[in-house]
Amino acid sequence: MRKGSSLLIPILLHGDQPAEKEFSLPTADLALKPDHYTFSFDLELPAPVRLDPFQPPPWRETTVSLTSFRARRSIPATYARRLQLKPLTNYYHVLTQTPAWVYSWGTRRTALPLADNRGVSVTGSVAVGASSYRLTVTNEHQTAQVLAYVPRDWSGARATMNGQPVTATTVRVRSANCLLLDLGPGRSEVTLTDIGDAGAQSAPVSYENPQGATWSEAAGRVIYSGLEYRAYEEDGKSCLELGGSGSAMFAYYPRVEAGGFSLQMQGQNSGGRLLVTMSAGDSWTYQIEDDFTGWREFAIRREQMATAGPEKKWEVIYSLSLDCQPTAGQTTRVANMHLLPPGPGDFPEQVVGKKRFVAQQAATPPVLNGNINQPCWQNAAVLTDFYGYSGPRVSESKTKVRVCYDSENLYIIFENLEAIDALGARQARDTAIWNTNHVELYLDPYRDGTRYTHLLVDPAGTIEDLQSLTTGRSHDWDGDYEVKTYLNWKASWVAEYKLPFDTLGKTPQPGDVWGINFARKDSAGAWSNWATYGEWLDPANFGEIQFGEAGAASVGVLRPPVDDPEVLLYASWDGTTAPEVQRGAGEAAASLDPQYTEGRRGMALVIGHQRFVNYPAAGNVKLAAGTISFWVKPLNWNVNQQLFHHFVSVQSDPADLPPEARPFSVLLYRFRDWDMVLAYGMQQWLAGEGLLEMVMDETWVPSQWHHVAFTWDQTEQTLSVDGRHATRKYEGKAPDVLNAASIKVGGPYYQGNEALTALDELRIYSRVLSPAELGQLYQAVP
Repeated sequence: MRKGSSLLIPILLHGDQPAEKEFSLPTADLALKPDHYTFSFDLELPAPVRLDPFQPPPWRETTVSLTSFRARRSIPATYARRLQLKPLTNYYHVLTQTPAWVYSWGTRRTALPLADNRGVSVTGSVAVGASSYRLTVTNEHQTAQVLAYVPRDWSGARATMNGQPVTATTVRVRSANCLLLDLGPGRSEVTLTDIGDAGAQSAPVSYENPQGATWSEAAGRVIYSGLEYRAYEEDGKSCLELGGSGSAMFAYYPRVEAGGFSLQMQGQNSGGRLLVTMSAGDSWTYQIEDDFTGWREFAIRREQMATAGPEKKWEVIYSLSLDCQPTAGQTTRVANMHLLPPGPGDFPEQVVGKKRFVAQQAATPPVLNGNINQPCWQNAAVLTDFYGYSGPRVSESKTKVRVCYDSENLYIIFENLEAIDALGARQARDTAIWNTNHVELYLDPYRDGTRYTHLLVDPAGTIEDLQSLTTGRSHDWDGDYEVKTYLNWKASWVAEYKLPFDTLGKTPQPGDVWGINFARKDSAGAWSNWATYGEWLDPANFGEIQFGEAGAASVGVLRPPVDDPEVLLYASWDGTTAPEVQRGAGEAAASLDPQYTEGRRGMALVIGHQRFVNYPAAGNVKLAAGTISFWVKPLNWNVNQQLFHHFVSVQSDPADLPPEARPFSVLLYRFRDWDMVLAYGMQQWLAGEGLLEMVMDETWVPSQWHHVAFTWDQTEQTLSVDGRHATRKYEGKAPDVLNAASIKVGGPYYQGNEALTALDELRIYSRVLSPAELGQLYQAVP
């Protein structure tokens, strides 16, 4: 460290069980400059055989993954690092203050970012806040390349070498920008300078580096296994020649959405093949046969690729691999590879933008007992739609968070919807639980990105808490706060916090805004978080909490839509079956004397096999477009019981219609053998010929309300359950006949049973409500 070299710490695990390793070093012994950047790297090397960590590892034969990179402005008195280890795996932790690292020497690449590596040495450092820094590089080879760090607060960087301007390619290393510098033999003096307001330097195309501008989608590294490679230019193309049989993997950081890939391949009509694999949810493959000569372009979309995945998942891409199998003595040549943009239907509607919510000042603070029916929680915003780990789409792992506060404390409650059987045994404080089932809370009261609190808790109530300060992240901090956990057996577990403002270091006033984020890893190992799908630990990506006045509405209120001209039918069932709004003529007809129960708002209608109400369909449903929305709650059944439940239907009579007619018909129900909300009736004209369906999770139990909506227009239909959406387009023309006599609420089931259901707030619109509008209905306060 004293002479600009790097500290390399090898860690091996060769047992058959995962383990955790933590090491710490006195910072004073490292001779670090206190006002300079310190860099750390973690590398993972799966090892099929036992390796000696003190001998040069076989980088070219074995896949090496850069799993962590961090640039610290300062570190605490004790430098500590905790690693989760896999069996038969080698780990290398690198610590350095040198802001540039060897990337290649001669014609070979290096996978280990050391400042002194195989005949290339780099010295120099960069002070925090500096607008330039200098490197000295000594190269014993004819050529070499180094990656030089560009501080995050710089607008960009320009480079000079031995006093002369040089061009450089920007390379992304995890979340950091670096400049890739080409070096000749001998000693070179390099200076990097912040461009400030001078404008970004346009990087030239670099054909020597497959990760340069032309290959920027690779976004960090290309991993070669069993291949020799040569990058070169031919007729303006950035080309890559791959020798031997093996693979080249392009990893994408961050993961991105794509609709396929495009590349050019030079055929030799030799009978070899190139197998392209996109890891995008499932593994999708496309094989190119070498049965042609000359350059040929391939633009392959998802529909042309094959997958063995039973669910045929297409999600964000995290790697693209080229599996080369040329004939003996031949090479594989590819050029101008890039991802195709996603096409219509490749991805569901995304949740984008910085999130903010208003926290109400509670008149009566909550008691920490896991009960969300307390007035403060019922009046709070319900934060849902957490991002999945791999991109900006709603996670399959369902989480609900509510927040309120009083003059002394911040209160937060997590509802984690999953069917666990027990909370488990509580462990000692600051036990590492980040890789187990748990929830996380991030609070940045000052919104300056230099000091925030990070709290983790698992179902058993084990607490792991730390603070991130200008001196780094530290587990030494143990906040004085209260957190309790509760089990809703086979449905969810709850974590409830009481956080004194004295502990958080700041007391907010109404109108103040703090940075905040919520995250979770569920029992299936799926990560999700509320604010962002990017760098979760970066305070710049946190969402925002605005502290409101007492009684201020944090979300919309579920108000009667009596003055909305686009509402055709509205029934709240507050003691009567008569609708508040009805555009068509006719009266409600109930099968039995109506029964009512406590509703989502006011009272609700009780429906069952023999209990139903009919409303006239003519004038209350439009063929061209519309939305049916309602709230539903089990009364004496749960999701595990195999019973048929009929919610709402509008069913046309196909009698006397010509064969080519497409009658409008919809039935929203739960079939006895399927734990799903289903939309049936128009499915035979949908692309894919399948029912629209949404899984009913373990929260379908008495006392839990759920929002169901169905929309249609002339091109597609959508089923929405609790803010989740499933959409299908029509195959051919849309339904063209609506001759249903009635809108039936409840009614005879396929098999009779005694199950009763509460239904409330039926609304039928003359237009399609957007996903955002449906989300507002779902999150509205009753």
